[in-house]
Amino acid sequence: MKTTKDFDIAILGAGPAGLIAALVASRTERTVLVTDRLPSLEDPKRIDAIPARTLGLLVEMGVHPRSIGVDRLHRTRRAAWESEVPKEHDAPPTAHIERPLLEVALLRELLEGGRVRILLGRAKPRWDGAFVGEGWQASRLIDGTGRASVTKSSCIRPEQPWGSRFFWV
Repeated sequence: MKTTKDFDIAILGAGPAGLIAALVASRTERTVLVTDRLPSLEDPKRIDAIPARTLGLLVEMGVHPRSIGVDRLHRTRRAAWESEVPKEHDAPPTAHIERPLLEVALLRELLEGGRVRILLGRAKPRWDGAFVGEGWQASRLIDGTGRASVTKSSCIRPEQPWGSRFFWV
């Protein structure tokens, strides 16, 4: 018979959303991070643009901007909506980050705290008076995977699926 560990919060996914949720939750709750894989520096390189104010949150989480590839803020954006030639527009300040560096830095902070249990697995949790997974159960669940929520009652999608999800939300 398998032993089931009880947690206050289960976090699904080890991307930035899941890792930050686990870091914050672990400050006051017994937390488990459930993911099918952990971030690695070997992951494909990807540059993301994040609002400058998000850097403050990352510093609070223990991640210094330079450690994730930030060397300056950008105050313009180039877009080619009306012609093939991109036009430059003023924009709120953003920082360009290297996604694998961000995920690995957040994972390091999580591991250093030692307050979060990490379980690798693909099985979706089920609701049985609590959220139940393989060897764990939790009274609350945060889906940080970026896929459709396992607890959703409906799903609203954009009429134009090619639209940027970020801007649609």
